[in-house]
Amino acid sequence: MNAKIKCQICGKEHEGETLVDECPNCHWINDYVEKEENYSEANHLTMGNAKKNFKMGLDIWGEPLK
Repeated sequence: MNAKIKCQICGKEHEGETLVDECPNCHWINDYVEKEENYSEANHLTMGNAKKNFKMGLDIWGEPLK
């Protein structure tokens, strides 16, 4: 069952399931990483790095947002 998920990186809400569906805006998968310095296995980078990239107008891996 899909539920509303608020992205930890960009703050947008989307429907989906945690650990499965990525944010359609920035591509982050909510895997319950809570500290910015902790490595996210699902996303293959830290939440802090993903947030830095997003603040620069990029997706979590540093590619231009589409």
